[in-house]
Amino acid sequence: MKTSLFLALLACPLITLAQNNPQKAEVSKRAEALTEKVINWRRDFHEHPELG
Repeated sequence: MKTSLFLALLACPLITLAQNNPQKAEVSKRAEALTEKVINWRRDFHEHPELG
């Protein structure tokens, strides 16, 4: 009984990792599109800290 319960609890996280989440791809795509802009903001803040 304990072994089967342990195996069931062990399998739960694996099931959630195996699911395909369509939002993850969309979030990654949008984050990739903003990366360069955010890096430029960070560089500007570091070059001109009094304005940040």
